[in-house]
Amino acid sequence: MKTLTFTLMGIPQVSVSCIPMVEKGINVLNLPMISSFVNASVATAANEYVAPKSMSLELGKMLMGDDVKKETEALGILWVNIEKAMGLSKQDRRGSSDAYITLAFSKYGKPMYSTRVIVDDLNPIWNESTGILIRSEHIKAGESLSVELWDSVSFLTT
Repeated sequence: MKTLTFTLMGIPQVSVSCIPMVEKGINVLNLPMISSFVNASVATAANEYVAPKSMSLELGKMLMGDDVKKETEALGILWVNIEKAMGLSKQDRRGSSDAYITLAFSKYGKPMYSTRVIVDDLNPIWNESTGILIRSEHIKAGESLSVELWDSVSFLTT
């Protein structure tokens, strides 16, 4: 196996605890404020990999150990704000659409970012932001950023 790509079908339910090293110590994760912060942090991190978003791991390089690059060779970051879409066409039998947007480099094609799916809405509002790393190979290849609007079942428009 060379590359593994995975996605989560929903935010996982996680139970976290902190067992103290001393006998009379308290589990700090039982404190309401800390517990809610940890749970919110786990949900936020896991949300980055919930369908249609995914993560790819190069297992071959990871197993070789020292050949894994530990630094990025990015020249810069392209910051993208995705706010909303208006007046989408009806894609479902219900007369609505389940829209989401993907960002990819046009020549590479693999989505680098995907918004969450907004269900049953012809005027979806995402208000999401992301940073995309720009590398020298993107500049040399004359890459363009492809922004695509999708329905969770069928393609809407490019």
